[in-house]
Amino acid sequence: MSYDRMVRAEGELAAEVEALLADAENLDAAEDAAYGPDRRGDELPAELGRREGRLAAIRAGKAALEAEHRAKARAQAEPLKGKADYARRKAIVGPVFGQMKVAQDAERFRLRGTDKTDGEWALHTLCHNLRKLQGSGWTPLMVI
Repeated sequence: MSYDRMVRAEGELAAEVEALLADAENLDAAEDAAYGPDRRGDELPAELGRREGRLAAIRAGKAALEAEHRAKARAQAEPLKGKADYARRKAIVGPVFGQMKVAQDAERFRLRGTDKTDGEWALHTLCHNLRKLQGSGWTPLMVI
């Protein structure tokens, strides 16, 4: 049964259950008047019991479908975001290190110590950025 059909059937069955409960209440009052109030009278007609069961099953099925849909949507959204970010990273960050290795022979640090390697790294990144500016055709506003 599809979700849309469940929604329609839920409304129809709820109205039928209400009508059957009203009929049962009227019948109960008539039976009490005819046979006396000492009867139990809490037995449901078979038709009402079957429809209440169907209504409960439809509501449970609808809730399960909604939960499954939410879980699928959440599961699809999370990996796609990560894949897109990673693909973008490869296009933006990866070539920088490749160009530094090939054009500037920056495969390893030649100096020892944190301060010296920081300076060497700054020099490599400065050279890389200057090459990018020179290749783009950029010229400074003021020439000294």
